[in-house]
Amino acid sequence: MMNHRCLQLACLLIIFMSCFQTDARAQLSVDNGVSNAMGNSGAAFMGGFLALDVNPARLAAKEFHPLKLTIGLAPVGLAVYNNAFSISAYNRYFGRDSRSVPSQQSTTTWTQEDKNGILSLFGDALQANVNFSATWLGAAYHISETAGSVGFFIRDYAGVQGQLNKTYIDLALNGNANLLGQRIPSNGSEGRAWWHRYYGASYARDIKLPTPAIKNFLAGITLKYVQGFAVAQLDNASTIFNSASGDSLAARLSYQLQTAGPREVTTIFFPQSSGGGFGFDLGLSADVREGITLALALNDVGSVSYSANSFIRRADTLVSFTGFRDPIDGTANQNQVDSLRRGIEGTGQTAGTFNLALPTHLRFGAAVDLEKFNKIPLVATLDWVQGFNSSYGNTTSPLVGLGVEYRGLRNLPVRAGVRLGGNQNASISFGFGFDTPNATFDVSTRNLLGFLSPSSAQHLAFGLGLRIRVIKPDEVLSPDELRAPMRPMERPLPTINFVAAKNALVEGDTTLLVWTVVDADDISVQPDIGKVAAQGSFTIKPLKSTSYILTATNPTGSLSAQVTVRVVPPSRLVPLPKVVPEAPLPDVFKKAIDEKKGGFTIALRRTRIEKEANAALGLYQTKGFTASLKRRGTKKKPRFTVRTAQFKTRKEAQKALKMYRAILPKGASIESVK
Repeated sequence: MMNHRCLQLACLLIIFMSCFQTDARAQLSVDNGVSNAMGNSGAAFMGGFLALDVNPARLAAKEFHPLKLTIGLAPVGLAVYNNAFSISAYNRYFGRDSRSVPSQQSTTTWTQEDKNGILSLFGDALQANVNFSATWLGAAYHISETAGSVGFFIRDYAGVQGQLNKTYIDLALNGNANLLGQRIPSNGSEGRAWWHRYYGASYARDIKLPTPAIKNFLAGITLKYVQGFAVAQLDNASTIFNSASGDSLAARLSYQLQTAGPREVTTIFFPQSSGGGFGFDLGLSADVREGITLALALNDVGSVSYSANSFIRRADTLVSFTGFRDPIDGTANQNQVDSLRRGIEGTGQTAGTFNLALPTHLRFGAAVDLEKFNKIPLVATLDWVQGFNSSYGNTTSPLVGLGVEYRGLRNLPVRAGVRLGGNQNASISFGFGFDTPNATFDVSTRNLLGFLSPSSAQHLAFGLGLRIRVIKPDEVLSPDELRAPMRPMERPLPTINFVAAKNALVEGDTTLLVWTVVDADDISVQPDIGKVAAQGSFTIKPLKSTSYILTATNPTGSLSAQVTVRVVPPSRLVPLPKVVPEAPLPDVFKKAIDEKKGGFTIALRRTRIEKEANAALGLYQTKGFTASLKRRGTKKKPRFTVRTAQFKTRKEAQKALKMYRAILPKGASIESVK
């Protein structure tokens, strides 16, 4: 059994190798509330301001609300994760009250059952991370369809992430009795910690392709200046060798530690810079068919150079500890401690500049708008994220995110998703927003179960965001012309069909108003009629020419339709002969006159009084004639003719005049169209 001194030495090694902790997964911002709620997907879905850190091409895809300028006001996000300890597990093994530890005692004593329970909480390694990101200021502006869209942002990223080999924890808890004669490698117990700021400027536009199969082909780029405040990166390949007899221990300390940072932090808004660099994002997006969008984005290509208060520490040395079973004098003990210290401090410490690549990763995304297929206001998304390095918590292990957004509730989009892959457990995400045309507030979590059962949660995360929309576009686009897959929250406006059986009446006659309205909650007809059903008719007997207006309303808005019924006095009109009911009006009198065709027409009424001419026109229209009014003469001495029918030659017109004399007024004559 390892004695107390050996346990102390082993703990020093463990503390050394776990100073910086990392979790292997692609670095994704936690302040994008919509993406967080949808399983970190959205490369083919986000539009406008939301696309700035996901896919710059989608900057040119406007959101549903057609406003040109969107401003993001300090969206923030925080995620805390470990794969072992929940609050209840922590209280069980570390809590004073739950273990009935007297208040005067400063430590607890673990039984063997407790130690085995701790080891059973996780798999091959203990993982933990804390991630924070905030966009202090950002905006997206749609210039025009031809000029494209621009955006900018100032975003901070900070994190501490890591993992620790389970064998080392076993060694610290149980000593080396179970590990005699074994080689114990570090197995990736590296560490990452960082804090840097992005200053980004983005541009995107729609590119017209010659092929009609691909629509809304968007391309975008983001240029970034990166200001590094603090960083620590440990690459560790150390190994512990345990003797078969258990009386000695050797460790191959092989690692590289790179750190840089300010000597003190006085403010989080303008801290002292330790380095700087440049990077860029590239993105593409296209609608491959109605309702299906595909996208590709390459993010964070570039590097940061650290020079202020920076140094690189390297070590590749062997330290050993012996005499665990034999008494060791103070000098021998001090020599071993000094050997450990020299190994930890390294043999190659240097001061100067070092470069770290940005967390480069590739996104492939797809979005399916179900409203285009079966009128369900829901969008489904899928993203595959592949990292290319291990900088700043990045990983080469792929991450898959699946998400949905439902917009069937007025002003309340609801989102959910699943995250798979990397070295984290699968998690269910959830979020919602309060969305109006001028402002949107989003709330999200990466792990819904953590909020439903916080005492058993190993992963807690949340995101909050506020977006303000201002400046209306020059032309308000219809919902069908908007390219962002977010769908309208409202019902469509009502559909109206509103007509009169006769649009012209002789004074004292009646007619019928007939209507059909679809998707309206309130319907009224004015004047004098009031509220009506969605389908119906109403007999009217107006005393004078009247415009009737039908108004249909639902939560989305109101829509109106108008019908005008003209009333003409019969006093000055020459009465028409009665048309025999069995002999309907011939088609020749039901066709409109085309002035361009010329020819000849039948004049039904001639007068110099415009009011009389209009009254005659209305009377003939009530009898079924397609009649029109022609003005001739001068401004001071006008002449008005009510005409009907049209013939190519005078002979054809005279023949019709003679044939239909019984149904034409006395005095009807032939007149040239021009």
